[in-house]
Amino acid sequence: MKTFEIPGLLGMGGRVSLTAPLAGWLTALADVPDPVYSGQSLGNGVAIDPVDQTLAAPCDGIVTLARPAHHGLTMTLANGAELLFLIGVDTYNLGGDGFVPHVTAGQRVRTGDPLISFDMDVLAHKAKSLLISVIVLGEAFQMSPIVTGRPVAFGEPLATIRPHRADPRSAAWKMADDRQSMVLGRS
Repeated sequence: MKTFEIPGLLGMGGRVSLTAPLAGWLTALADVPDPVYSGQSLGNGVAIDPVDQTLAAPCDGIVTLARPAHHGLTMTLANGAELLFLIGVDTYNLGGDGFVPHVTAGQRVRTGDPLISFDMDVLAHKAKSLLISVIVLGEAFQMSPIVTGRPVAFGEPLATIRPHRADPRSAAWKMADDRQSMVLGRS
């Protein structure tokens, strides 16, 4: 099993702060024209209608899954939360056309590091939507409320991700501790 060094929960209280991964118009996940995302069946989050063409890391973490069509990826954060990024809707059908990945699975990234660049002209003509979904996977963690319907600048403070319940004995905290131990190779 591949192990990665992820900073611990100590001193963080299980919270991870996110910055905007690119500039654009901040919108509710419910506005994404795909019921899987808009219905929040994968988890809670937000969407961004981009004006930039490079998606960057909103915080430090590990790229745990890079999609073969280069249209998205998943990061594991220091508190154990998993953050999914999907560029556009139905863009997996493009087979990588219009995307340039800058990272691979297993790679450590820092806030602001480029993750994926994309050609908005290609996506505008071939994708159902350009909206970029930023989703906290599952129910164990949640994203703090975000005011949508406004512009957001690259690097601007965006949200906090924390275990669903602040009680350190909660299932989310236990899961984060277990995941951290597993990822770090501790038992």
